[in-house]
Amino acid sequence: SENANADAVGEQTLAMLLALRTNLVKSHNEVTQGIWNREGNRGIELKGKTVGIIGYRNTGKAVCQKLSGFGVEILVYDKYKSKFSDTNLTEVNFEEILAKSDIISLHIPFNKETENFVNDEFINKVSKPFVLLNLSRGKIVNIHSVIRFLQTGKIVGFAADVLPSEPPNLNDDFDRKMLQMLSSFTNVLLTPHVGGWTIESYEKISGILLLNILK
Repeated sequence: SENANADAVGEQTLAMLLALRTNLVKSHNEVTQGIWNREGNRGIELKGKTVGIIGYRNTGKAVCQKLSGFGVEILVYDKYKSKFSDTNLTEVNFEEILAKSDIISLHIPFNKETENFVNDEFINKVSKPFVLLNLSRGKIVNIHSVIRFLQTGKIVGFAADVLPSEPPNLNDDFDRKMLQMLSSFTNVLLTPHVGGWTIESYEKISGILLLNILK
């Protein structure tokens, strides 16, 4: 099913990244309240920036394809894949992703190896203030670390389509405080795991299931 919803996740990744960099949600909320704040919503262009993609399966590949018209440098790291044939990206090691990226997008599966993959150590090793995008699984990212580095300014934007528990339980202290903290930042964007949840991906997944049943 990952292949069936890869384009959907790719588009969601781009939508969230562009929304963050153009202050789309913040400025919409302000305008609807009668606040006309142009300087406070000055955007940051993608062109000329370096985007690090971690994980080059179907969704990582879809993000690269959709980024290719934005004039960005695309760096890709995958622990288990190499020698990509695609011409619009540069295959690099993990250290280069951390050293060069302005934006880091996660497209890796969740397992024992990737749990809390993005933590204090990871973020400290990133050389520049950066935007973090998580459209893989919530527990790959340590939310405490993200909140801490949003506060210091090391993370300049965070977009997540996934959270450690889905849906968050407002009766649970951890979940409630996590949402309160995340909602206090204007440079955070959260969606309810809808990245692969399009009309088209539903049809593709249904088609794949039908073929498997027929087989």
